[in-house]
Amino acid sequence: MVTHHIGLSDDELIKIAETSMNYCNLLINRALAIGVPICTVFAEDNINQNAIILLDFEKNLLLKTQ
Repeated sequence: MVTHHIGLSDDELIKIAETSMNYCNLLINRALAIGVPICTVFAEDNINQNAIILLDFEKNLLLKTQ
């Protein structure tokens, strides 16, 4: 919980989360449209698997720039 969430109802918090996710999805879609590589991991997934995904993504980026 952050300061600007204190005192808000569950519905208000859900609205904030949905708005944030919509903006994030918009940004991702625009990045993909112009060819910016995107790495997606999910917080609920295994942390070790997410680390492998991130390291592989970084490795592939480095290989493409060489």
